[in-house]
Amino acid sequence: MRINALVAACAVLLAGCGDAGSGGPGTSGAEPASSITSESPTSAPPSEPGTTADEAIAVVQAWLEAAQASDTDTLTELTGALSLRNVESQGGLDGLSSGLAEGMGAYARAEDPEWSAVVIPSQPDAWLVVLRGTVTREGMTETDAESWIVHPEGDRDAVVEAFAASFPEAVSPEPGTRDLAADEPVSVYLAAGGGSGTVLLDGEPLADGVTVSGADGDQLLVKALPPGGWPSGEHTVTVAGVPATPGADGPWVSVAIPVVVG
Repeated sequence: MRINALVAACAVLLAGCGDAGSGGPGTSGAEPASSITSESPTSAPPSEPGTTADEAIAVVQAWLEAAQASDTDTLTELTGALSLRNVESQGGLDGLSSGLAEGMGAYARAEDPEWSAVVIPSQPDAWLVVLRGTVTREGMTETDAESWIVHPEGDRDAVVEAFAASFPEAVSPEPGTRDLAADEPVSVYLAAGGGSGTVLLDGEPLADGVTVSGADGDQLLVKALPPGGWPSGEHTVTVAGVPATPGADGPWVSVAIPVVVG
């Protein structure tokens, strides 16, 4: 299949990446939280044969390269069915190609990239992939972060979920800012009603301090505050909404939020 060739080609870029701190996938084995409303992913490979962390990252890399090149054929091949349905009203990928090239596609050339990929327990073949790096868009250069969910679908080994039914809405930190008090929870509304919530701190599972509740309409409110508060400095908090049971076709939504604590 062509998707396997794309993954193999991009996997070469990952050789020798090392651990999450040096740009490779995370390697911790944190246990899932006991709460039924939230869960902590594990960075160990799935118990059954399937996509590895490096392969999941490679699929996202291929997706980003296609986005930057406005290669809608490859994007369609690599994008999950739910994400494709979510952008139909905007003219599909053809209608978004220009914006994608200047937006998410900019991550294909991120400087000092830091990648992580962790397995989501309720979906043992699904990976939450996070990239943090220095990104240049529309003449501006800044440190930013983005996240994607990678999972198998039908006869495709791995697809990228990049488009939610509605944009995640951060309550804290306040939209437009990155400042976060050590004792302030990160709070995000996700279009993920009926799903489970997952939170990462710098690409590592946050096992404690996560609560998930229903919100207006088809939404979840995910709040996260680790015991003892957030560590000082610059960090990336990733919040995701995923199916609560294996085999469900959604929700798939995530957001990576750069924060400054101090």
